[in-house]
Amino acid sequence: MPAKTFTAVTLTGSVLAPLAAAVAIIGAIKTGFYPGFIILLVTAMIPLASRLYAKRNSGHPDNVHHNRYPMLTILNVIAIFIMLWMTFVITHDRILQDCC
Repeated sequence: MPAKTFTAVTLTGSVLAPLAAAVAIIGAIKTGFYPGFIILLVTAMIPLASRLYAKRNSGHPDNVHHNRYPMLTILNVIAIFIMLWMTFVITHDRILQDCC
């Protein structure tokens, strides 16, 4: 996968992570601790770690380091879906309390 795809997906995840964290904090303030927050925080670290990996390897030639951009792109897409789902669940279950 080209580096542009990796950059776009990582940027999307990096923007979505603080939004999901803000929703999680609002839910924690309103209803207390929710175990899903831990999963959300760990998942939010994936795009940040990917950005650090890309910055670290930007100056190195491709033949020195293995190119892990395709794997990280797929991992970031999965993390984005998890963050979207967790944001939806926290919003409806903890903040709006309209579940069941």
